[in-house]
Order: sequence, then C-alpha cells, then structure tokens
Amino acid sequence: MHLVSRRRLGAAVLAVAALLAGAARADATDDAYAANPVLGRIARRDPAKARKLLDDIDAALARPASRALAPLAGNDRALLEENPLLGKLYIHDASAALLLLRRVKEAAGGGKP
Repeated sequence: MHLVSRRRLGAAVLAVAALLAGAARADATDDAYAANPVLGRIARRDPAKARKLLDDIDAALARPASRALAPLAGNDRALLEENPLLGKLYIHDASAALLLLRRVKEAAGGGKP
C-alpha cells in the first residue's frame, strides 16, 4: 500500500515540477517579449513564430561565439539597439544575427518592424 502511495506522490511531485518549469519558461518568454519590442509585436500576431525565433536565438547563443562583425544597414542597427536580445546575438555571432534579422523583419510585416 505504501508503494502505491509513494508512486502517486512521486508522480504528483513530477507533475508540479513540470508545471513550475513551464511557468518559469513562460515568465522568461514574457520578459523577452517585453524587453524586445519587435519580438513582442510578432508574438501578438503569431505566437508560434515568435517562440520559434526565440528558440533560434537561444540556440545561436548556445553555439561558440563568432566575433567577426558584419556591416549593418541603418534600420538593422536600430533593431539591434531597440531589441537587446538581437544585439546580444549580433555581438555573439553577426552572421547568425543578420540571418535572423531578415526573418524577424519578415515576421514583423514585410521588412518594416
């Protein structure tokens, strides 16, 4: 009888841990959208696309840094300044940032976020 109770308790603990982890991820995602206005705008229109962009930024930041900087157009520079996560990615890996910026601009509405 104790074995069944312990199993149920274990399952309940795992379920609560999963819920807390999900809530923490949701809070981090909300914080990322609040700190990065273009991603927030994309999230309001297409949450799945915004989530994918955030996941891709996280994945790029997890790879080894490539410190070579690439030239920026004025509107790209403004996006990096207004969206610190994108700026962080540019410093970490400029090539990945420029590819992602193209996707962000498309997702935000035809290149004009």
